[in-house]
Amino acid sequence: MNVITSAGAERGDIDRTMAMLEEFEHNNIEPNTDTFSFCFEALWKNLDRRTRKVPTEEFIVSCLSEADNLLTMMEEKDISPSHHVIRDYVELLCRTSEVETATGLVYEALGNNSFVNNKTLYRTAMANLNIQNIDEARKLANFTSEPLPFLMNAIEAAECAAQENT
Repeated sequence: MNVITSAGAERGDIDRTMAMLEEFEHNNIEPNTDTFSFCFEALWKNLDRRTRKVPTEEFIVSCLSEADNLLTMMEEKDISPSHHVIRDYVELLCRTSEVETATGLVYEALGNNSFVNNKTLYRTAMANLNIQNIDEARKLANFTSEPLPFLMNAIEAAECAAQENT
């Protein structure tokens, strides 16, 4: 069932993905952390498809509400978020301009000694750069397990631009 859920998520088909989550319940099968990761992925990919058409505030709120529902379900089932869930949730938050929330989530995961992959750190750092939060981007970049030249170049370029503007 996770394979079908994954296929829906890959296409950003939120309806099919969420329907599969309901099928888990209907068939008395417990979803796992991968199942929830696919649901978060479907949310941000669906949003990504719609951003080409500029999503409405109502649509963004519904995506964030659905994400909250997924987190509640995970908590009720005592399923801890994997680094995949964190990555996909952070991606959704960044795409909905919830950069502070995404940043806080990353720091919380790091503080809990949860694995946060470089892709998540990169995405969150770049989202902070996009809102001119250069210091936060640099802090996040320092947590990567290896240097990310593109990220460091972007931070340095933002710092240079900020210095030129002052």
